[in-house]
Formats: sequence, C-alpha cells, structure tokens
Amino acid sequence: MNNKIIDGFNGPTVGLDGQTHKDRVSWIRKNCTEYVVKPNGDKHWLCMNWILSSFNNKFNSWTFSSNDYTKFYFDMHIER
Repeated sequence: MNNKIIDGFNGPTVGLDGQTHKDRVSWIRKNCTEYVVKPNGDKHWLCMNWILSSFNNKFNSWTFSSNDYTKFYFDMHIER
C-alpha cells in the first residue's frame, strides 16, 4: 500500500507520469465511483484502486493492488 500526503498544492510537483498531484486529485474526484462525506466534514473518494481523503483541506491517498481490495478497505475503514 502506498500512502501519500498531498499538502495544499503549494507547487507543481510532478510525478513520474508527468501528472501533477493537483491533476491527479482532480482526476480521482471526477472519476470516482463512490464519494462519502462524514458528519465531521471529512471527504473520501473511491476510484478504481485509489482512495482519496480530505481532512481539513489536506489530501491523503492510498493505492492498492486490486480494485476489489480497495473497495473492501474503503467499506471497512471509511465508516459511514
């Protein structure tokens, strides 16, 4: 599992694929299959093998080896 913190988008940090973190976050948000807003305001998106979470406008994302495992993790750890 990869755990990445994307902190405020203060600069155009570019990944190996040429996509900035801001572009990747936008892509995940636009293409998600599930979106959850918890009562405390935390937001969570599920997109293929990615989970993106926003806590106080700071983004954290996780990738998994399969879409099925990602969905399982999303359902188990993103309490609704």
